[in-house]
Amino acid sequence: MKHLTAPRAATATSLLALIAAAGAPSPLIGFYVIAVAAATLIGCSFMAYLSAVDAPAPRTVLALAAIGLAAALVMADAAVRFPTMLSAHDPGGPGPLIQAALCLSALSLLSELPPLPGRLPRPHSGALRELLSR
Repeated sequence: MKHLTAPRAATATSLLALIAAAGAPSPLIGFYVIAVAAATLIGCSFMAYLSAVDAPAPRTVLALAAIGLAAALVMADAAVRFPTMLSAHDPGGPGPLIQAALCLSALSLLSELPPLPGRLPRPHSGALRELLSR
């Protein structure tokens, strides 16, 4: 089992961006932490791409899409915050873009769950089919 995976790192990074947007002491520090979180999410997206190339499955591709979209949302939030980073007024907490990025990153954690079991054969199904076919 891998301890550091792309969905786990992306979720932690998105949570860091949310905390920075909500409780940064100044808009400049909040913008800086969000910009670093955006760069880290791009790295997580690349990590998810490499895992999708190694094991192409719908789960890994969906994790790649979710993390990539989360990175784009955090970058968009950083771009929106850029004009206000030198002002004395705080933009007012985390925006909906960072919250959506956190939700997408958390949803990408579902790709790490074990797959659902397939149809299991029943031990007495052969005898039952034989009786029903008569």
